[in-house]
Amino acid sequence: MNSLDLYARFEPLIGFEREIEALHDLYLQELLNRGAKKVLDIGCGSGALLLKLQLAGIEAKGIDLSGEMVERALKKGARAERIDLSAESGFYDAAIAVFDVINYLPPNDLEGFFREVAKKISRFFIFDINSLYGFQEIAVGDLILRDQKIHATVSSIYKERQLISNFDLFEPDKDGKYRRSSSQIVQYYHSPQSVKGALADALFTIESVDEYRLYNQRRADKLIFTALYQSTPR
Repeated sequence: MNSLDLYARFEPLIGFEREIEALHDLYLQELLNRGAKKVLDIGCGSGALLLKLQLAGIEAKGIDLSGEMVERALKKGARAERIDLSAESGFYDAAIAVFDVINYLPPNDLEGFFREVAKKISRFFIFDINSLYGFQEIAVGDLILRDQKIHATVSSIYKERQLISNFDLFEPDKDGKYRRSSSQIVQYYHSPQSVKGALADALFTIESVDEYRLYNQRRADKLIFTALYQSTPR
């Protein structure tokens, strides 16, 4: 099981549903305000936001590298596919990347990723990144998670501009013995200046960078970028 699929097993245990739903509602409202008709959700996860977009009358497709996440999205009735962004052949009004997607990219991959996004859209790209405060003060620490069958632990540290999270999942097999699965996921801190530079190099114009308090903290733990792109006719 790869690290993204293992994380997919953790996600239902982590909680924060209300906070994430509020973030999804913010994206939905922004897309509606801008008159987006066709949207690509990059790193769509289990499809919760995709369903909101579809119910609002927006033609939406999600892509994700986790097969388990895509399977969940499909079961919910969302349109999703397990492919890399570079393999996506559709063309959209806008793209979104919600809840840490950009932080999974190493710094040297930012500009190339933004250039790939630019190939898929005609108008704008909205995404969020973790602030330094979000990494250093909110994300670090240990969690113990469980439901009736699954027991899990997450231990996260921040060092050298990286959030390193170690996941351990304990699940019972058919004999009732617990089987352990382990993985490590790395997220990268991107300064606002580095993101702005990579966007500019990919020929995006930055419209706004807004602070967001996902967990109602005293300081913003996320920054939401809105970047405009004028594509050539296809």
